[in-house]
Amino acid sequence: MRSESETVDEYLDEIPPERALAVNELRKLFTEVLPVYSETMKYNMPTYTNGNRVFAMASQKQYISLYFDRANAVKDVVSTGMKCSAGKSCVRFTKAENIDMIKIKKIIVASYSYE
Repeated sequence: MRSESETVDEYLDEIPPERALAVNELRKLFTEVLPVYSETMKYNMPTYTNGNRVFAMASQKQYISLYFDRANAVKDVVSTGMKCSAGKSCVRFTKAENIDMIKIKKIIVASYSYE
């Protein structure tokens, strides 16, 4: 889903119901574990930034994706055994129920929260 939303709230209102719960849970998780990061809309998706550090998520037509600026985070997600595919800087979940929020939280904390 390519969004022209100006705010994260507007973006979340556009998400299909089958993904909305998971994406809202991810947002809650990110704002909870990354309190010093700013939540904005960049690249047409919710983005979390702290200086040069960037983390983002998107609800696409066929999947929910998480974008990392750290390659080790992508490898960490893949190594958990969650059903996902990976690109150079992202992981994609075709089904919202394949996202294990506890595992994602541990990876985000390990990769981003110390800054």
